[in-house]
Amino acid sequence: ANRTSGTHYALGPLVVKSYPSEVLECPPLNDSKAIPILKPNDGFISTNKTWSYEIDGTIRTAFNKKIDSMGSCLQALENKNLNMTENIDNCSKWTWNAKGQLMLRGGTKGKDECLSIGNFKSGGKTIQGAYVSDCNNSPHQVWSFFPGKTATATNN
Repeated sequence: ANRTSGTHYALGPLVVKSYPSEVLECPPLNDSKAIPILKPNDGFISTNKTWSYEIDGTIRTAFNKKIDSMGSCLQALENKNLNMTENIDNCSKWTWNAKGQLMLRGGTKGKDECLSIGNFKSGGKTIQGAYVSDCNNSPHQVWSFFPGKTATATNN
């Protein structure tokens, strides 16, 4: 519902196995130093929390649709950080392998790397953000495009 074009293998919130009750949120394009971060899954998946794994290997979001009607895509940088870009030439190509890892063939330094979650400092707080790292069997590198656990309301 959030897309206007493109053919994809998977569409939905991007959930990492180690944090099944959270989803990856896309930063705005105007903040080039911002990284995608995990946010609690409250059951309402907005455009900045909706991702697609496209047949061309790009990982995109419908959020930040300014230039490309398919939305911005993840770009792996030389320092292993991620950036969002709408320049199709800068989109990283990922392989979603049988382990559930989103692998960057040839990585940022010529070695296969995987989309990972790790701790970052931001404004004096520790947050979980996405970056690329050496592939291993960590649950921090296993991804799904389907919602995990959602928050439940309680009546008091």
